[in-house]
Amino acid sequence: MAGVRPVGMLLVVAVLGGCGLGPGSVTAPEGPGSCANMPEGACQEQIDRAAARPPGVTNVDAACTVRACDRKGGAGTVVVTLANGATVEETFAYTGDPAPIPVPACAGMALDVCRSLATSTVDGLPPTKAIRAISIACTASSCTQDRGEADVRVRFGDGSEFQTNSGWAGATP
Repeated sequence: MAGVRPVGMLLVVAVLGGCGLGPGSVTAPEGPGSCANMPEGACQEQIDRAAARPPGVTNVDAACTVRACDRKGGAGTVVVTLANGATVEETFAYTGDPAPIPVPACAGMALDVCRSLATSTVDGLPPTKAIRAISIACTASSCTQDRGEADVRVRFGDGSEFQTNSGWAGATP
């Protein structure tokens, strides 16, 4: 997610393999982790869940083992590494939000730019939280596919919200 500057209610967790930023309610493992073939939000949910079970977790590696792990659902394996070097392998499955991403309310940008930004933002959010609305407002002098900055607000089905400011140069995130 080069060029994106998340702020607000993000739990920042450094992980490898394209996973990394995403809200969560469980403290992530002390060490790194990785995900294969999973969007950031699904990745972070599985890392958080696996890290919460055994004490002394230092690393969690998750991998999707079905055709697709996305907002709708998925399944795979996690390998949890403990402080003493022992590893625990587990499987996971989740049912996410089967509804399509709502059409975002856009201000100050073309609909295709807005939808691209909405999709990249949603990929970083927990798939088990239903999304009810997305609003995106350009905060730069202009927002195009090549350059811009925008405030993004996502409202979940439980009434909670996620807010971030995203900036991009070269291509929409």
